[in-house]
Amino acid sequence: LKSSAVIEGTVSVSKLAVEPGATFNASCNMGGKKGGSNPAGFKAPNNGAAKAS
Repeated sequence: LKSSAVIEGTVSVSKLAVEPGATFNASCNMGGKKGGSNPAGFKAPNNGAAKAS
């Protein structure tokens, strides 16, 4: 998450990086099945700043 990010709710991820200054008030599931759902309509920005490995 970039320093300007504000995240609230429920998030499912395999990896998470948070820059200083970002606000992360969420329940985070970092395990379980791959290719999980998109909870609460969360949409990641598609600006090339983040890459999945």
